[in-house]
Amino acid sequence: MPNILKAAFSSLNQVLILAGLGLFISGCGGSGDSGEKTVTPPVVIQPVDHTLSISVNGSGSVSSNVEGIDCGDDCSNSYADGQQVILTADAASGYVFQGWQGDCSGSSSCELIMNGNKSATAVFVEEVVEPTMFQATVSLSGEGSVTSEDSGINCGTDCNNEYEQNQQVTLTAAASSGYRFESWEGDCSGQAERCQLTMNTDKSAMAKFEVIVIEPTMVRATVSLSGSGRVTSEDGGIDCGNDCQNDYPQNQQITLTAAPDAGFRFDRWEGDCGGQAERCQLTMNSAKNTQARFEAVVVEPTVYQVTVNKSGDGQVVSTDGGINCGADCNNEYEENESITLTATADEGYSFDSWQGDCAGQDASCNLTINSDKNTTAVFVAEPTMYEVSVTLTGNGRVVSEDSNIDCGSNCSENYEENTSVKLIATAHAGYEFKEWTGAGCGTTPSCTFSVTENTEVVALFTEVDDGGNNGADIKISEYAPTGDAFQIGEVSNNASGITWQEDIQQYLVVRNGAAEIYRFNEDFNYMGVITKSGNINSDTEGLAFVGGNRVMVVTEANYAHKAVIDENTTNINGNYNVTPGFRLLPSPASNKGLEGVAVRPADGDTPARVYACQEGTASNSSAHMKVVYFDVPETDPTTLMSYNDDLTVVEPFDAETAFAGVITDCAGMTYDPRTGHLYIVSQESSKAIQVNPATGEVIDQLDLVGAPQYEGVTIGPNGELAFVSESNWIHIFQRP
Repeated sequence: MPNILKAAFSSLNQVLILAGLGLFISGCGGSGDSGEKTVTPPVVIQPVDHTLSISVNGSGSVSSNVEGIDCGDDCSNSYADGQQVILTADAASGYVFQGWQGDCSGSSSCELIMNGNKSATAVFVEEVVEPTMFQATVSLSGEGSVTSEDSGINCGTDCNNEYEQNQQVTLTAAASSGYRFESWEGDCSGQAERCQLTMNTDKSAMAKFEVIVIEPTMVRATVSLSGSGRVTSEDGGIDCGNDCQNDYPQNQQITLTAAPDAGFRFDRWEGDCGGQAERCQLTMNSAKNTQARFEAVVVEPTVYQVTVNKSGDGQVVSTDGGINCGADCNNEYEENESITLTATADEGYSFDSWQGDCAGQDASCNLTINSDKNTTAVFVAEPTMYEVSVTLTGNGRVVSEDSNIDCGSNCSENYEENTSVKLIATAHAGYEFKEWTGAGCGTTPSCTFSVTENTEVVALFTEVDDGGNNGADIKISEYAPTGDAFQIGEVSNNASGITWQEDIQQYLVVRNGAAEIYRFNEDFNYMGVITKSGNINSDTEGLAFVGGNRVMVVTEANYAHKAVIDENTTNINGNYNVTPGFRLLPSPASNKGLEGVAVRPADGDTPARVYACQEGTASNSSAHMKVVYFDVPETDPTTLMSYNDDLTVVEPFDAETAFAGVITDCAGMTYDPRTGHLYIVSQESSKAIQVNPATGEVIDQLDLVGAPQYEGVTIGPNGELAFVSESNWIHIFQRP
């Protein structure tokens, strides 16, 4: 029921009750004697109303939950006594309701009971909106300052300030004394000293100042020598013997020091220096010339005694005849004189070793006489000897580490009792080493045993798969350049190998002599550099992708390293417990070691096979080309594995013979899984050849022109051949 009706019913009830009460009183009154009754009319009480008045301070309106108040328009109304009225304040746009005054209070809706006249005021205030602020940041390069017109920035001291969105800020650069303003970088640009910024986002700018260089007047100091000695300046500009002139800024002070060579003494200065003191100071107010004079010093020679002793039966003589021991075992020699002593055993004895100032087992000993010398030649009775003989089954070769056995040609040798002998088996083309029989040897290509009796050892070699072409009919001569070679400037020099790392879709280029690998994307855009440390020799020459983010890196010292290279790699830890290491061959002749490496990928139970080529050269007959391979162990070793111990390294064919008349060196290589063939690059012959990896047969060849010194090759993501040259050129070849 509406409240206004409730109020009406309440007033009506009051009137009816009061009227009934009047009638009752009237009926009970009057004289009993007369019998007449007087009726008093009822008293009517009118209902009570109260006025509610509303006012508004600010921009907004007030409404009531019952009819009567809608202020803005209707701000006053009368309500029955006791009626409940709820007032609600609504702010206009841009204003907020702050609170009530008068009979209302607080800042929410107001509830009133109309037990009297009421008044209330709704207070509205303007809404305050904080402006959006952005940061302006200034930095300096060189000496100078930057200020803003509004003084919010004064950099040197205060280089940051906040500004309202879209505010215009003008920066001015001022160079310090001795400097000039060069340019802006960042959100400011150009060479004008003033820069205006619109602050629609955070802004940063760098002011670059450069030193104003004033070239000094230069004058020359020239030194000459008489006699044997040297003159140096404290600043390092003069080192005479070699560098006897230097230019200096006018009026600079320089100090020259004279130092005689051995056997000479400093005598005096002549020219702009004078006197006999070894140090001379010059003021370079003009060109200066001086000479340092040295005189020879006559010194009596120092003499030392050489004494020879013997243990066992034999003789020791010196090349000059001064010592002939048996009989004459002492002689005097001048300081720094060189002599050679030679030990010769008597019959039934052999020379064993030197002791004292001579050492080793060579019968000849060279001595430089810089002090008294004393040495003993040890001769021992000849020992018991046993024969070691080798038999070959299949096609291969066995050599002893001491080179006394080389079977093929020399298959037996006599050894002293208890001598340790190491035999090494190498398979010929088309064969692989299988196992040893005798001497307790097993299945590794090396066998070490102690000679205690006559010993016969059999080496078994078995035929291997000929490494056919895997069904793909591809010839390297079908490839042709896609365009001109281009340089990769990030590699400063000596690029030596390249591979396509399929897992991260990047080319990797290795540089020799620098221990660095460079990353490039498919289009040869530079992506960063990887350094190497630990056991990886700095003379890295080639690399090949193995799989699983592993890359095999080879060095000129004939080592291979299986490194992890993924998209996050910045350094390769060369320690063997982190990056497995493999020694494939002995130390090379004339620094002509491993240059190229290629990987036949793993396939099911067949492990990855690593091929490597030793460089060789036409200019040195002792430096031979070799192609070898080993199968990657299933479990990574934590220590170095070596060809002469626990690593089976196979030389499937004689590369010098197989490649004779075609190429003279191996500079790089890659494996083509489509054909099962190797592509080998020759830097000296400027060509690439396609080779059967089992027999060494040269299947096809490609002449390389367009870049100097081709050093490496890889198969790119689209089957292209990417060649790298030592002068840091890339040359792409593609089949039609």
